[in-house]
Amino acid sequence: MILLFSSFLTWFYSGNMILRQIATKLKLSNFYPLFSIFFYLYLIFFVNWESIEIYKNFYILLGFISGIVSILTILFALLYYNLGKYELLKYMESYEGGIDLSRDLFVMIFTILPSNLLSKLFGFVSLIRFPQPLMYWIILGFAKYYKINLEEVKNDLRSFKNLNEFFIRELKDDVRIIDKRKKIIVSPVDALLSRRGTIQEGLLIQTKGIYYTLKDLLGDPDFLPFFENGKYCVLYLSPQDYHRIHAPFDCEVEGYTYTPGHLFPVNEPAVEGLYGLFPKNERLTTFLKTEYGRIAMIKVGATNVGKIRVMYDSIQTNTWIRRKKAIRYKHKIIFEKGQEIARFEMGSTVILIFERDKVEFLDTALEGIKVKLGQAIAKFK
Repeated sequence: MILLFSSFLTWFYSGNMILRQIATKLKLSNFYPLFSIFFYLYLIFFVNWESIEIYKNFYILLGFISGIVSILTILFALLYYNLGKYELLKYMESYEGGIDLSRDLFVMIFTILPSNLLSKLFGFVSLIRFPQPLMYWIILGFAKYYKINLEEVKNDLRSFKNLNEFFIRELKDDVRIIDKRKKIIVSPVDALLSRRGTIQEGLLIQTKGIYYTLKDLLGDPDFLPFFENGKYCVLYLSPQDYHRIHAPFDCEVEGYTYTPGHLFPVNEPAVEGLYGLFPKNERLTTFLKTEYGRIAMIKVGATNVGKIRVMYDSIQTNTWIRRKKAIRYKHKIIFEKGQEIARFEMGSTVILIFERDKVEFLDTALEGIKVKLGQAIAKFK
């Protein structure tokens, strides 16, 4: 009976897995489970095993059952293999399959490559001073490729001595209107609002099915209790965007933490493919105190980001010798809403973390939209 029962389970499971998929493809009912159960009951109750003299013919019966099970297993395995091969080819030929394969290849390449070294080399190249006429055409070509609005640039293109100066270009006065309404929190950058939400059980959503922890992201246990169960939003800066970062609200800089790390890309394929991407990358977190609550502004480094600089300290990121830092200021450092507080030398990501029970997002600040510096995204309660 044990032999028969184990044979039945093998037969039932492997056969059902294959025929279920075949029946689904053909839009038919899967009769296999019902057939198998009736067949097994027939063997138990309607077959006269005594007349077969099971003990005398044990090895013959064992060989017969083993042979049947083996043949069915091989047959089902071949069917399953061919069905799986067909599904894989169909998936690879589809648009979604091509996108996923390209993304996985992209992530694999950037995981292997020395991204920190490449970023330093890119930073070095961006500082090279080419002859003025050549530099002008390099900047013009870069702006055209990334569709940068040159009408917003404050200085003449011929005044930029290298590509890095163009990355951190200033905008003309009054090009960005800062929302001065009381309790309104504004976007500190021109960016894509890629993610917003509530921190739950210390977890933030990177993308569907991928999370990272607030503790790993902040890198400072002293400020962790303020932001547990708070709100957060992720702002992605592309090469097209303005790279200076401004204060989202009238605030005092309490201090900052600098956490060395990798310089993986932070674009969509990397966000969807690398687990815990933001805490793995180099970060400089500024802790801001307002009259209504605290804000943590996390500036995330990425591939080809030369450096992250701040206006309140001389610290520089992406240096050859990098050490973790945690600084608390005893004197007051005040920034007004919309005042420049930091800058990226090339694009990356800014994450804003808000103190719990202090902030609510505006209905207009939806995931997937482009926001401009000074645009209202949230308000203090």
